[in-house]
Amino acid sequence: PTVFPRHRAEVPLNWQRQCSSEHLAGPDGQTRSLPIMKIAIYTSFAVNYLAKARVLVQSVKALNPSIDVIGLVSDRFPPGFDLSKEQFDQIWMVEDFPANPIKGWIFRHNIMELSTAVKGWALERLLDAGYDYVMYLDPDCWVLEDPAKLTELLSPEFCVGVVPHTTREANSDEEIRLVETSSLRHGIYNLGFLIVRNDANGQHLARWWAARLEKYCVDDF
Repeated sequence: PTVFPRHRAEVPLNWQRQCSSEHLAGPDGQTRSLPIMKIAIYTSFAVNYLAKARVLVQSVKALNPSIDVIGLVSDRFPPGFDLSKEQFDQIWMVEDFPANPIKGWIFRHNIMELSTAVKGWALERLLDAGYDYVMYLDPDCWVLEDPAKLTELLSPEFCVGVVPHTTREANSDEEIRLVETSSLRHGIYNLGFLIVRNDANGQHLARWWAARLEKYCVDDF
């Protein structure tokens, strides 16, 4: 993953693992008492992707029930739909977005743009809520290992991890067209996954991303 550097040192990451005990062993073998990490995973979808989002939340909860999973819904549920039966810890609706007027802001976007435009706001909101790490996963993901392990991707000097579409030059005309040129047009990184540590730089990224998405999340290139 590609990461953005941080400017302040913290406790080594191997002392900060998600676990069932607050007593963790450091590199010197001594046991230290540290708060258990609070981790949130959020996903953004419309109602037609609900079945896939259910698989995501069920797979996360089966591996680590302590992780909070938040569903961000840019749509309306049909009348009589019972949200209490869903496994999400919270469900946020697009009408909660702090735009004024909210209906006009929603109308500016198609469904894909809208489901993307709310991601930065949700990240900022979750960091403000005090989670130590916040991850975004696309709703069509099926998690096969404890997501808490992903915190090990961030060594102490980094606060953000993202996945590039490619890490080397293209070697054929087809690859140039389908991968390299597409990345230049649509973006270098695949935001189907994102992990952010809650520190000053992580919060700054969330504010920047939320501000850009609020006004400029339009497929117009």
